[in-house]
Amino acid sequence: MNKEDYLKTLLENISDTYSDFVQVTLISAVRNNVVDDIIEYINQNSNVNTSDVLIRMNELEGIFPIK
Repeated sequence: MNKEDYLKTLLENISDTYSDFVQVTLISAVRNNVVDDIIEYINQNSNVNTSDVLIRMNELEGIFPIK
């Protein structure tokens, strides 16, 4: 399984996931070269929800500061 497929599986298994979230997050992660970062974030935070992932994506893209 390649990284993108693995990330898709992780995103699909988040408790409050929805199809648009999975698609947009995958596209954004690949485009911004942060697939590994998002995989690591989800694996380290077992109770993560979609909002947490979106906030982390924004931090990695420089929209929100990393705390």
